[in-house]
This record gives sequence, structure tokens and C-alpha cells, in this order.
Amino acid sequence: MNILLKKNNIIFNIIYFLFPILIFYLNLVIRKINYLSVDQTRSIEWIQNFDFNTLNILKFIPYLINEHRFEGIFFLIPLNIYSFSLSINQDYWFVIVIFINFIFLLILLTLFYKFFKRLEYSNFLISLFPFILFLNNDLIIWSSYTLPDFFSFCFFGIVIYLLLNINKSKLNSLYLIFFVILFIFIRPTNFLIIFILTQFCFIYLTSKYFSYKFLVLFFLFFYSSIIFFIISFFYLDYIPNLFQFLDDTFNYYRSYYLEGAVIHHRFYTYIDKPNTYFDYLILVFCRLIYFFAFVSKEFSVSHNVYNLVYYIPMYFFCIIAFLKFNTLSDTEKNITFIMITIILTYAIFHSLTLIDYDWRYRINCNLCFSVISFFGIKISLSKFSTTSSLIIK
Repeated sequence: MNILLKKNNIIFNIIYFLFPILIFYLNLVIRKINYLSVDQTRSIEWIQNFDFNTLNILKFIPYLINEHRFEGIFFLIPLNIYSFSLSINQDYWFVIVIFINFIFLLILLTLFYKFFKRLEYSNFLISLFPFILFLNNDLIIWSSYTLPDFFSFCFFGIVIYLLLNINKSKLNSLYLIFFVILFIFIRPTNFLIIFILTQFCFIYLTSKYFSYKFLVLFFLFFYSSIIFFIISFFYLDYIPNLFQFLDDTFNYYRSYYLEGAVIHHRFYTYIDKPNTYFDYLILVFCRLIYFFAFVSKEFSVSHNVYNLVYYIPMYFFCIIAFLKFNTLSDTEKNITFIMITIILTYAIFHSLTLIDYDWRYRINCNLCFSVISFFGIKISLSKFSTTSSLIIK
């Protein structure tokens, strides 16, 4: 019996790691490695013009700010990875970048395997998680690029793991601070992790004293206040003196408001140029809805069909987790609430600024959606007495 159990454990462990590895590998083989994007070319020019001495931080940061743009300093980690890879092999540097992505993918998988084991889930249930996560088309597409998006996603997963285990030891807190600092310097929008950490601390401290219904109402009020407050600046074309250094960035995003842009360069989503404050609210509301979209007129038929087959069940099981929230354990409730706040933080931020052409800036949310839907699947499977023994040890 013990031998059979060990064999089953090995089989489920192989399934857990093998499936995402195969997806990662086959995607690279079929799609090739995509690295000559506009953003990629610009990044390579930055480090080439600095003679690849990117580790010379004291000189490289002023160079980025003076010669290129302020936001460039938030690409320090990928710029150094590119520089390191080019120094090894200038013809196949992109293969090295992809290999680094793969290493962090394995780290991410290992950490979440440990996390679900700590929740005492069975190997059968745990082995379902990679299928939920890595069948996501956004992850499949961006894993073949050497842009920092997939690398950022893996780092984000590590940060979330450390965040969920912060009370395990003081060392975890130090690891979290270290990885958060690194995460911020992978891409500019990663500074949102500061707001996520702030909300996590608030939830962690208040969930002991207030019900989740109260927290939901509080966060709805909080998010609504932020939207009304920020839109006022865009509507009035005013930026406080304290943030004058972001004047160019402010004008850049306001120009898209004036165009009625919803999804960047997907012009069929655009609305009429906003005039009143209410028009600006409508524009942000449209962006908020489109943030969760998974089909597009400009996608191929197969792309839309694939997304329908993937996202409808995923959203369905997320809804199951919401409706059956009270059946979750206290730990699962905290995790679900944290994941929702992370998703809303990204959704609101990009709705106030701009949603990218291929929704690539919501890539981190795929992890959050996958965890919530994973709980929904667990709830659904637990209803069947024949499978309940497979869910929890």
C-alpha cells in the first residue's frame, strides 16, 4: 500500500512539473523565440550605447535618465540580464534570457507546490493547478518573448508566495523585502506591488476584527474614491506641483483620454472624445470592463475559440469560489480576498492609465485568477463523495 502511494505521488509530481515545462518548450519550438520587438530593440540600444556596463549603477542610472527616460531605471534587472547574455554570446543571447525565464518558472512551480502541500491538499488536486495556470494563452504567448513580461510574472509569483508565508519566519520577511525591491526594477508598472503590500497589511491586521462584508464595502469605497480623485486631475488637466517630474507621463496618458482610447490601438473599442467629467468616468468604466475581456474582433477565430474554452470555465470556477466563500477555510478566505484586491489594483491602475494592445500588463493577474478558480474547482470536486478523498489528505 505504501509503495503504491509513493508511486502515485511520483506520478502526480511528474504531471505537476512536466505539463508546464512541455507547454513552455513546445511554445518556443512552434512560435520560435520572439525578441526583436520595438521595446526589445530600444532596450538593447540603451545597453549598447553604454558599452554593456550596466552594473555600473552610479553611472548607468544618470545615463538612462539624461539620455532616454526616467522610467528606464525600472528596467534595471532585465537590462542587466540582456547585458549579461550578450556578453556571453551576441548571436544567441536571447536563448540565455529564455533559459533564465525557465529557471524562475521552475522556482515558481516548486514554491506553489510547497504552499499547496502546506494546506494539506492531495497530490491529485495539486496536479490540477499547472493546467489551470499554464493553459492561459497570455502566458503561452509571452513566455516565448524575451521582453520582461514573463520574467516579471515568475518574480511576481515568488513575491506572492513570500507574502502569503510572511508570518512563517523573520527570514521570510527579509526575503520578501529583497524580492520586492528586485521586482520593482523589472518593469515600471511593478511599483504597484507597494500598494498591494499596503492592502495586504491592512487585510492582515483588520480581518481579525472585521467581517469580510465590511472589508468588501471598505475597499469598494476606497477604490471608488481613488478613481474619482485621479480622474479629476485628468479632467482638469492639472498635476500637483509635488509630481511635476511626472508631467510628461501625465500628458502622455491624458492624450489617450482625449482620443477616447479604451484598448491601446484597438480602435474599435474607442469611444467619443470625453468632454464632461462624467464622460471621463464612462471611459474608465469601459476600460475596467475590457480589462477582463478575452475575445477581440482582431483576434483570429482559433484565438477567440481557445480563449472562450479557457476563460469561461476559469471565470465560472472563480464565481463558484465567491458564492461558496463561507465554505473555504480561514486561510483560503484570506488568500482569495488578497487575490481579488491584487486583480482590482491592476485593473483600476490600467483603467486609469491605459490598457495595452494585447492585455500583456494583466499577465500577473493570471496567477490570481488561477488560484481563485483552483479553490472553486476544489469546492466543486468536494461535493462528490467518491472524489472527496482525493481533495484533502
